Amino acid sequence: MSKRRREGILPFKVVAANEPLIARGGLVLPYELARALKLPKVIDAELPPPGSGKGYKPSQFVIPLVLMLHGGGKKLEDLRELKGEVSLRELVEIKELPASCTMGDWLRRMGEDGKGLLGLAVAIGLQAGYLLWKR
Repeated sequence: MSKRRREGILPFKVVAANEPLIARGGLVLPYELARALKLPKVIDAELPPPGSGKGYKPSQFVIPLVLMLHGGGKKLEDLRELKGEVSLRELVEIKELPASCTMGDWLRRMGEDGKGLLGLAVAIGLQAGYLLWKR
């Protein structure tokens, strides 16, 4: 007896269309994995919140960084390529992306007193524990 694959797991379908192709379409998969693991919620809970009420949430910094690194980016300026992929941003429901200089400032703030790094380590540990528990 063979296992039947479940269809419809991702929130979109791949069909033939006359629309332009998305160069980084494969980045949808790491995003969906992070979403399935509830990683954005854990990141927001464990990392320090923005100083002002109107700032970006920590997950709005981390998720684009993860996507950029998965897409082969090596420096913060590579976030511009992600910003230019409007169709991809639509698929992964990212409306706004912090500018690369804002991202750099945030990374420096997170590394200053170690609170951000500790929060990230806790978030990673929680997700690793969750994955082991689900087995």
